[in-house]
Amino acid sequence: MEMQGELQEAYERSVSTSWAMVAALVLCPIMVEIVRMYDVSFTGFAPQSAGRIRDFVYGLAIILPLCIRSIRKAILKRNKSSDLRTLARKMRTATAITILAAELPALLGLLMFLLGGVYREFYIALAFSLLVLFVYFPRQYHWEMLIGKGVIF
Repeated sequence: MEMQGELQEAYERSVSTSWAMVAALVLCPIMVEIVRMYDVSFTGFAPQSAGRIRDFVYGLAIILPLCIRSIRKAILKRNKSSDLRTLARKMRTATAITILAAELPALLGLLMFLLGGVYREFYIALAFSLLVLFVYFPRQYHWEMLIGKGVIF
């Protein structure tokens, strides 16, 4: 199925926005390594609070895929009056929110590193975020499926 012009443009914008958000995520490990390079014994700014944030990050990682799926379903719900422009707008919104939500564990992992100095757990959170980003990155096939069959993913 060939995507129509307006939908194709919305898809391309969503992909560009998603790549920009992924590029911004790449700055996190660079920052962690710069801090570690200049202060090898970095123990964080508030090591006593790192444990609470760790529990929150792992809890978020457990429920994040379910939350993303629910949010996407709510945004992409079709109405009888949904035209192509409305569907394209909904897809762009769902993509942006999904990618932003997928980055949350990495950003919280960065906070965990800055507070407690635990860089290994930052990298675990970053890997999880990258996995979720890979799963929910916009794909033309999904957009075509939404338009053609009305399937919500």
